[in-house]
Amino acid sequence: MTAPLDRRLKAVKWGGFKLGDLFDHIAQGRRLKKNDQLPGDIPFVMAGVGNTGVVNYVSNPVARFPANSITVDIFGNAFYRNYAFGAGDDTGVYWNATASYAKEHLLFMAIAINRAFRGKFSFGNKLRSSKSLNLAISLPVTTSGSIDFSFMENIIHEVEKRRILELEEERRRELVAYLAVAESKTCELTGSERSVLAEFGKLKWREYNVKKLFGLATRGKRLKGDDRIPGSLPFVTAGEAETGVSAFIGNTVQVFGKNTTTIDMFGSAKYRNYEYGADDHVAVVHTEKLPKHAAIFVTAACHKAAHTGAFDYGHNFYAKDADALTIMLPALPDGSPDYATMGVVMRAVQKLVVRDVVAWKDREIAAARKVVAVEGGRSRPQQPSETHILPEVAAKLRFHEYLPLYSLKAACGKFGDGEAVEPQGWVEADIGRKLDGKMFVVRASGRSMEPKIRDGDLCVMRVLGPDSGGTRNGKIVLAQHRDTSDPETGGAYSIKRYSSEKAPDGNSWRHERITLSPLNPDFSPLSFGPDTPEEALKIVAEFIAVLPDS
Repeated sequence: MTAPLDRRLKAVKWGGFKLGDLFDHIAQGRRLKKNDQLPGDIPFVMAGVGNTGVVNYVSNPVARFPANSITVDIFGNAFYRNYAFGAGDDTGVYWNATASYAKEHLLFMAIAINRAFRGKFSFGNKLRSSKSLNLAISLPVTTSGSIDFSFMENIIHEVEKRRILELEEERRRELVAYLAVAESKTCELTGSERSVLAEFGKLKWREYNVKKLFGLATRGKRLKGDDRIPGSLPFVTAGEAETGVSAFIGNTVQVFGKNTTTIDMFGSAKYRNYEYGADDHVAVVHTEKLPKHAAIFVTAACHKAAHTGAFDYGHNFYAKDADALTIMLPALPDGSPDYATMGVVMRAVQKLVVRDVVAWKDREIAAARKVVAVEGGRSRPQQPSETHILPEVAAKLRFHEYLPLYSLKAACGKFGDGEAVEPQGWVEADIGRKLDGKMFVVRASGRSMEPKIRDGDLCVMRVLGPDSGGTRNGKIVLAQHRDTSDPETGGAYSIKRYSSEKAPDGNSWRHERITLSPLNPDFSPLSFGPDTPEEALKIVAEFIAVLPDS
């Protein structure tokens, strides 16, 4: 974390918030033993930090927890989940019934949970979701004491953007390092390299004895671990980890030259481009006089010939076995090894490997950019692009899979005054419930309804009419207010929470006051008294849900 970011976190005002107040749904997963887990495509989460706790993908009929949730395991490890998943009984899941929090808010909360709970829970003191309601975490707050969602978003966006910059710098450094090893300035193949790869299948091959090519192999000498003095000389033993380099020593041992090949007790060959020592389970093949890339090719040939499974703890590969080893190499017409062609092949292979690494890094960076939607150097939440809005859809899909999209003004005109208004397009609406002909979509404007609704969110609404039934109190509604401007947008159309005060009026009742309130305390409500003309305020529709990924 950079100093400026650290200073911003220290400068902000913080407040404590109980988990039970932050989430309206808190549940514990259920046990599903490993032997009972059936292969499938449902991510199954259990306690632990490896692979963010996803231990398997199952097809069992487990409870599916919704995307945009936080999991907290029995040790207090928290992760944000942007996908539906199942969970074991060692994992608690925290979410809200509607899209109350944006991804950035939940990512920030997951970090806050980790900071608050780290080191406080163990096998002897497990965290259970049912006991976590009164546990508090620290979150940034505004001057009014409410959660500062904008600050949380900005911090997460900055962290995500910096992560992309780190990936790009890491890619650059790795490319430079790999090309330096390959002794090249580019991973593009030369004409001779392309030619030799294209003609590889036509090369003439011959068998060669290693001893006749490079002389007697040398066996290293034993140096017990307790006798090794720390130093700078790589000491090679049998094994694949760290290419067999088990220590760096300062002992006086035989030093083998660079550009040589080692073959360990299991027949595993490695090329060494540095000086080193070796123990008695290692044979050194003296390829020093070969060009570097030809020596690498020979090492690969030795590995293919020796690492066949014939050597193990009961039957070690020794220097005498290297002397007897027969390897296959490309041959010149006179029968001698074609080291020049071997070198060209290995240079080409190294470049292809570097190219693959670069491509993999580019894919990683592209995936990261897609997640955080970096545009013009600024990171922001992913918003539905115009490609998600279809100009037309088949009649059978309308109000079954797709809903019409209107501007706030057009929606109020069509459903408030009955004007003939054409939709801007059609939007796929997967909201977990059946669609109907009274539903439509509008794009929210402004921050007054954060955290439930963000600026630019696509909101599913349902027309409210005289026969709608039930109270509107407490509902989020789309309203048209002809003589009063929204304090935030200055417009005559608002999405706000509705509340009303009623008074008796003969055998009926009348509104004493109607209030349209923002959720974000930084904005002011709209208030309408008993003298407000009926046509000056129309409640057009009720809010149903924010569309996923909006």
